[in-house]
Amino acid sequence: MDNVLLPYLNANDGRERQQHLDELLTLRASPLIRNVLLRRLSFYVSAQGRNEHNQDAEDLYQEGMMRVVQVLSQLRTSAGINIENFELYVSRVASNICTDFLRAKSPARTRLKYSLQDLLKRHKDFATWRRVIVESWG
Repeated sequence: MDNVLLPYLNANDGRERQQHLDELLTLRASPLIRNVLLRRLSFYVSAQGRNEHNQDAEDLYQEGMMRVVQVLSQLRTSAGINIENFELYVSRVASNICTDFLRAKSPARTRLKYSLQDLLKRHKDFATWRRVIVESWG
């Protein structure tokens, strides 16, 4: 388990637990989600989770925060969930939200993309390469 989560998980009373949850969300999760939205979709969201000019940006931000809260509450009750790197986990959640948004926004593009990938995989005269993205978190 990531050490960042231990104070929240080991909190004895509800008030202390809520304080640790607020810190996790405000100091850790929110900046990561905002950064992924900006990087992947060019959606700006303020530190308060607002964008007066783009409702989609606010909705995606809120969905990311909601998913993180749900997982954190499940961590307290389920022994089967383990998050080794909280920052990486939050970034992946936000990235998945962006991917889902793009798929829903243009399903024809998504179908075309997967059809082309399938064609290139099956045809012996073509080769495909996977693009590897390495990011620095430091």
